[in-house]
Amino acid sequence: MPPNEPTLLNYEVVDNTKLESKLSFNDKKEEEDCRNVVDSLTEEELEEAANASYAYYMSVVVNDKNISDDIHLSRYQMAMKMARQHLIAEKHDIDKALVRMRKALTFRKEHKLNELRSCFSTTPSNTDGDDESNNIETLKSQIVEETSRQLMFVRGYTKEKQAILIKQDRTAPVTDEKAYFNTNIYMLERAIACTEHASKGTQHKIVVVLNYTNYIRANVPPMRLMKEFITIMESYYPDNLASLILVDVPFYFKGVWYFLKPFMDPNNTEKIKFVTGDEQREEILGPLIDEDQAMPFLLPNGKLSSDIDIMHFLNDVPFHCDYDNK
Repeated sequence: MPPNEPTLLNYEVVDNTKLESKLSFNDKKEEEDCRNVVDSLTEEELEEAANASYAYYMSVVVNDKNISDDIHLSRYQMAMKMARQHLIAEKHDIDKALVRMRKALTFRKEHKLNELRSCFSTTPSNTDGDDESNNIETLKSQIVEETSRQLMFVRGYTKEKQAILIKQDRTAPVTDEKAYFNTNIYMLERAIACTEHASKGTQHKIVVVLNYTNYIRANVPPMRLMKEFITIMESYYPDNLASLILVDVPFYFKGVWYFLKPFMDPNNTEKIKFVTGDEQREEILGPLIDEDQAMPFLLPNGKLSSDIDIMHFLNDVPFHCDYDNK
């Protein structure tokens, strides 16, 4: 039998900030379906599912082997959250949701996402050995290299406390596919952690912004890589995307997105917003983002500076906070 979770659960992250996580279901059947999925997981899968929550993962790291009853309770609750996302993606088919969730857990384990998330952290990780240390240094090098080609960072939140992941125009073509994928996944995980932190665990979605203001066609990633990353996000991060905002996309490049559309979940294609000019910025983004949470390229009166020091963001800002450490 599953543990009797509290309705409201507090848990710690690395900066000892208390977060509140409250599960809400549409009805009793949805809750029971989530339990059926989670109860089918092995102990190892259950832990991996809970680790998808950065707050849970860091609570285990900080407490090391002194795992409290609260952490054991939160493990089941965090797995329930992940199960609900996969159930929604599979239209509440329990069997399909379980298969999909297990594939996501395998992906997280095979790609060592816990190491990826903590590679710039000064907090001791729960991995040991030279192999892990070497892998972490490789990951850091890849992310620094890739962000020098395409600036990516989390900055600002929507009115619903959803983190905004910003990707500026590329300044050079993709030369290392592994660095491309690891960096994009790192930023995706970081944005999700920011949403969890800012919303006190009540939100799990993010907004992704692609800025094409200084678009250079030769620097666009190969179509194959873009398709593969879309597949990764839709397969292993279902229901995490709130909106995909494309700013100042050249008319002829819109055809690329129409080419990619058949490879996307119909629910996600509805979330794509093309924004050009101040009028559309005000009309489309104004209701979504406050001016004090927007850079000028997003809203004409955006209050956040255009200056970005990516090494500061990577090395100094906690993983679960946006560029301005919020």
